[in-house]
Amino acid sequence: MHRLRMLAVTSMVATLALSAMAAPATAADKGKLTVVNGMPGTRIDVCIGRTNEIKSGLAYGASFRKQLAGSKKLRFRKAAPGKCRGKLLAAKTVGMPGGSDKTVVFSKKAPKVLVFNNHRIDLYNSNPVGVLAIRHAADLSWNPVHIDYQLWQEGAGGTLPPTLADDDPDSYEKGDARSQTLALSPYRMQLVVRRPAGSPVLRESDIFEVKELRRHEFYFVGTTAANSKLVHIVRGLAEVPSSS
Repeated sequence: MHRLRMLAVTSMVATLALSAMAAPATAADKGKLTVVNGMPGTRIDVCIGRTNEIKSGLAYGASFRKQLAGSKKLRFRKAAPGKCRGKLLAAKTVGMPGGSDKTVVFSKKAPKVLVFNNHRIDLYNSNPVGVLAIRHAADLSWNPVHIDYQLWQEGAGGTLPPTLADDDPDSYEKGDARSQTLALSPYRMQLVVRRPAGSPVLRESDIFEVKELRRHEFYFVGTTAANSKLVHIVRGLAEVPSSS
């Protein structure tokens, strides 16, 4: 009788262990993944592994967000009927630990898949209310660009003419990413992409207002000046970033 009781207890423990292993990950265990399609003229299907299609027909310049847990093999395929049946264009394994926040950009040329970590932000403003994140993921024939922003600020006589923020803006190559905090001020902003040496503007973003607890992410994508885009993604921040 004692032996039967021990066998029953052992079986119950094993069953509970298997149930725990099979339990789905909770929201706290998952990371936040954003995918951006940076390949002009191509809709893509995004798959995990060979058969799990998590997004169908993602257009150029569009994005979507998904919560995932663990290490995932992302496959980018040309959009086609069925699940994960289109031509394989690129693949990348991305780790998604709990609490992570990453953006993956698919592009035409190597490296075809870029991963940006949204938690890696340079905070140096003493009174921030938001974050501006700029990422270069384009494949122009001549790829170095300068990215600056211009400001419209409210004055006593109304809105003042726009002014560029920096006479010597940062130079970006594909894969470069820079971030800064935004201080509280009544102004509107617009990003401007130029060639080095002050040549004409390649692309301008939409004009947006700086509001409290917002992260403005911009992804410069495309293969020519004509089809390039500045993909603008706005996220809410849980709290004001601290510079300490």
